[in-house]
Amino acid sequence: MAERAAGRLGRRRVIGSLGALAAAPWAMMPWCRAHAMTQAMAAEVATSNDLLLVAGPANGRLGQWANLLCPLIGPALAAGGVLSWTPVGAADGVTAANQFDAEVSPDGDTAMLLPGTAALAQLIGDPRARFDAGAWVAGFAGVSSTVVMGRAPLAELYTSPQVVVLAADPAGADLPTLLGLSLLGFNVKPVRPESISADIGAALAKGTIDVATLSEAAVSNVPRWQQAGIATLFTLGTIGESGAFGVDPAFPAVPTLQNLLLAKGTDTTRPLPTAWRALAAAKQLTLGLVLPQLTPASRVAQWRLACASSIASLTIQAIAAAESLRLATQPTAAMIVAAVTAPAEAQLELHQWLANRLGWRPS
Repeated sequence: MAERAAGRLGRRRVIGSLGALAAAPWAMMPWCRAHAMTQAMAAEVATSNDLLLVAGPANGRLGQWANLLCPLIGPALAAGGVLSWTPVGAADGVTAANQFDAEVSPDGDTAMLLPGTAALAQLIGDPRARFDAGAWVAGFAGVSSTVVMGRAPLAELYTSPQVVVLAADPAGADLPTLLGLSLLGFNVKPVRPESISADIGAALAKGTIDVATLSEAAVSNVPRWQQAGIATLFTLGTIGESGAFGVDPAFPAVPTLQNLLLAKGTDTTRPLPTAWRALAAAKQLTLGLVLPQLTPASRVAQWRLACASSIASLTIQAIAAAESLRLATQPTAAMIVAAVTAPAEAQLELHQWLANRLGWRPS
């Protein structure tokens, strides 16, 4: 599969066929040349193999999803079509996104499956991220819920001079929680998981930490933690059909951070809240299938229809439900993917906040 990724990303199959025809001894015979080209093109369509670049190792989470989706998407793209896939880089998707942006031709032959953490790396100014997430054309999106829990309600936490937040990756996946609390007026102190006991719920109940974040399948712990007296502070919300952040359908009674900021009188159009929304969208984008910018509209439509029919499979829906994953098709998927980017002004203010509050700078 790796050889295939290196040898053919885009229109190279057709180009190779035409090159072989030009070298044939009978290539100067007009009728034979035309007939042979027709046969070659027919063979090209009949044996059409599209390619999916997949972020992370072959046995990783997205690799497992690729094994499920490719047998469904390939035949839906074209009769007899095959969608093969190849793993690229680490699970954060940065390497895959770089390769996708630099090497893939926008002809619709090659797509990419990656998580939103790649876009998150670009938002924080990670120097490894050399791609433009704003150019991605969405096929479908898989979104997870994120719930922020506290040892006490927000009103009580406001009495603490400092709020200790569990953050395995302060400048990464846990950044939306840290920045969100800061926007609410809290003085946040991130601590890594190795500094507390293994049971996060017990650490909250004992007051060892003040805040922790549950996401993806871990949100199933929310009812148990609530019964133990741990407060549900807010969710990150979710992108709805209007393209705006709204209530998370998995937690309709829990306020979103956006709700809390508006109630506090915060101007959510300012650069830092704008950056937060992009971080929140990137955090919750567990997997997205995207095509390059300038892919022909006809091919985009083929991929989107194939994705929609594939993720409607009862098997795929059951697996997604088990992972607390919501699968979105068009037009919502396009708005979800578009939401992981932020204007330059918002990114600049985010970088300043990271440097001033967390002491983090791009290496």
